[in-house]
Amino acid sequence: MEEAAKSQTDQSYGQEKYDLIPMVMIDGKLYMDTGYEVSAKDRDALTDGKITSEVDQSEQPKEDDQSNFGTGYEYQYGISDGLIEIHINDGWWVFATEEVLKSSAGMVEYEDTANESGASDE
Repeated sequence: MEEAAKSQTDQSYGQEKYDLIPMVMIDGKLYMDTGYEVSAKDRDALTDGKITSEVDQSEQPKEDDQSNFGTGYEYQYGISDGLIEIHINDGWWVFATEEVLKSSAGMVEYEDTANESGASDE
């Protein structure tokens, strides 16, 4: 157990590093994974962009089209400001800004719209 803890430790700074929630920076805004998947039905075939660079999972992205979970993923802007949908492993996953996540009304609005379109929240 102690060895595992040491492998998580940055020896040069003496600080432990932990994986952060998956996040991406797009248009200067940081979007975080909400855990919601939306239906691919009725999805426009055109995407708005692609994640082209990445940082370590323990870091926040600092540049546009950069994530802490990998590259090559395409995205579309969501149904309202502060939401992005990212194509990961044959599914479209919703990412939201911190402001939207803090606003229960923003996520309730999203859930209502997703449920009307037959999306899954699992």
